[in-house]
Amino acid sequence: MYIGVDMDDVLRDFMSHFILYHNRAYETSYTLSQFSSFNLSEILQISKEEETERLKQFYSSPEYLGIPPKDGAIEIIPKIAEKNDLIVISGLPKEERENSLFWINRYFPERFSEAYFIGSIRNNRKSHLCYALGIPLLIEDSLDTAKECSSLGTRVILYDAPWNQTESTSHLIERAHNWKNILEIINSKKLFRI
Repeated sequence: MYIGVDMDDVLRDFMSHFILYHNRAYETSYTLSQFSSFNLSEILQISKEEETERLKQFYSSPEYLGIPPKDGAIEIIPKIAEKNDLIVISGLPKEERENSLFWINRYFPERFSEAYFIGSIRNNRKSHLCYALGIPLLIEDSLDTAKECSSLGTRVILYDAPWNQTESTSHLIERAHNWKNILEIINSKKLFRI
């Protein structure tokens, strides 16, 4: 089975390291629990343009290059890859493709058959990509993306995060708290019972 896997805050601990960087660079004291949405400009009380600039600066920082995998990912990804074809589907801009592929190959060599970076492609959505490629399952941390994917028939394992707690989910979305839980859901085929 093809399984799409988001990169930031699913494979690697992006937001925690962005917050560390932001607190150091801008002398702030944010915590992960304050990030209840993906709207960084609203949370940081800055313009969208400034948000884009701060993310660009983060992408070239030591904190970004040193982001570790999420706890359990290194142990669980090979187990999932034994019986499934894994594909990275990331909202990162294509400008981050080279760094991202280096990171993927460093921690998960030969575990992912393809990687798509759609963040800078106008009107491109993970839901449309999953539908077009026939990917039946996506592991994702964005509730909005999970809902879009499920509306097109893609099942989603929603990786638990402060920013995806606002609403209940559909029968095609199953919440997971960690990588061990993700493996249990995949092995139980719970998502494939309707």
